[in-house]
Amino acid sequence: MKRSEPGFLNLTADNIEREHICCAIAGQQHEEGVARKKKFLARGFKDGLVFRKLDVRGKVFVEYAPAEAAWRPVHAPGYLVIHCLWVSGRYKGKQLGRELLEHCVEAVGDRHGVVSVSGRRPYVTDTRFYVHHGFEVIDRTETGFDLVCFKQNAAASSPRFSESAKRGTVRQDKGVHFEYVYQCPFVPDCLRQMSEVAREFGLDVTTRELATVKSAQEAASPFGTFGAFLYGRLLTHELMSPNKFRKLLEGQLSAEGKPSA
Repeated sequence: MKRSEPGFLNLTADNIEREHICCAIAGQQHEEGVARKKKFLARGFKDGLVFRKLDVRGKVFVEYAPAEAAWRPVHAPGYLVIHCLWVSGRYKGKQLGRELLEHCVEAVGDRHGVVSVSGRRPYVTDTRFYVHHGFEVIDRTETGFDLVCFKQNAAASSPRFSESAKRGTVRQDKGVHFEYVYQCPFVPDCLRQMSEVAREFGLDVTTRELATVKSAQEAASPFGTFGAFLYGRLLTHELMSPNKFRKLLEGQLSAEGKPSA
């Protein structure tokens, strides 16, 4: 049974300026990121991107797009691709995630099905959630991400990660390299802060914005939106606080026998 109160709504070109985008609501801390995210969504609406949220002041939403216009390193022609599905805080345990996922499945229409990048890690919906709701794991990366799929057309070919995402490596093998899409409102602040931390360790820092769908679909971070690479290998997909990234870098450099500062 569908809930009646509060209801869900889709962001559109007509309402996006007055509606919040769920993941960054409080104050002006991520003002730049919110503006960039809204620009990203407005551009995506033209290609079939959907951002659906519960009409509350909280983090309850799903974002998805046709695979051909999806900003994820997956090969899934004819499918829908979930960018992000998030339910947090006091809204957990109310079956809202299930309702959002059911909406995605119902939106498939004459497409083959729905796919999503998953795992047991921050910013990524747990694989177990999808499996519980009828999805199956159809591909995995060397860095521990899953690709889950709900097939409406059993005869359709199975989606897969791009080869770059499977390897989790980039050509830039000096110091710390960041690749990102302005798809998350936390990107601008975290990118600046994490770059500063890397420089504290005397590491060279390079960055690359994945500014097109094609570049995102060839990303080396399975998460797609963000990746931090140390000496060319994926270190984390997570948008971290300075202290958390500092500890991660220190531990990794120590494990590799590199000076930590």
